[in-house]
Amino acid sequence: MKHIKIRNKKWKVEIDLHGGRNVNLLYGDRCILGTYNRIDGKLGNTHICVPNFAHEGVQEFDLPFHGPARNIIWEEEARSKNKQEGKMKITCLLPQTEKYRADLLVSQTFEFHENNFIHKVTVEHQGGEPVPLNIGIHNYWNSPNGWYGALVNGEDITRKVKINGDISLKKKNTIELPRMQAILWEVEGFTHAVVWSAFKGSDFDNTYVCIEPVRGIGEFFGSEKSIIKPEQKINVCQKITIF
Repeated sequence: MKHIKIRNKKWKVEIDLHGGRNVNLLYGDRCILGTYNRIDGKLGNTHICVPNFAHEGVQEFDLPFHGPARNIIWEEEARSKNKQEGKMKITCLLPQTEKYRADLLVSQTFEFHENNFIHKVTVEHQGGEPVPLNIGIHNYWNSPNGWYGALVNGEDITRKVKINGDISLKKKNTIELPRMQAILWEVEGFTHAVVWSAFKGSDFDNTYVCIEPVRGIGEFFGSEKSIIKPEQKINVCQKITIF
């Protein structure tokens, strides 16, 4: 595994090029996004789901669950040497299947400024057929005091976490985790977030909570709104600000 780190006085991010994963995002001594040994035996950390989310396209297009991007090797394209404002870009070319015939170049850009962190994802259709495209960012938010009573835009998400539910997103959202400083979470290109935590029987992990923004849910994948055409680019973004 090759890990890349960038930092400034307040922020530090560590990226694993195997899967393009955000292993740790720190603001000072506070972990914002982390890596966890899950109760179901898996290792979890933040990654993108593209070109499909969850079971979408698994049967129809022979795509892997949550897409291949989280398990393939990414390449580093650029890294800023500015000590005040860190920035890094990584890319990968998604493999085609016999049923999903498109060359999709995916890039992730990570950057931070004085009090915010920005994660941009761009998908560029470089050739082939028009195909449906979904993009999700599988965020593992650090929640050392548990997630019972966690709020997103003032809504208690406890019940929805237990049932792998979803919430509607605004362009500007507030995340309040128990006994933690609030986070301003701004998104572009995302309509909903899926919320959950790993479980085994009736027991749940309680040191993190997954709040995953996604382009669309339900019947979105395969709809006209989901289609990306040759030479088209689709961008999504999340911005995390600590108050």
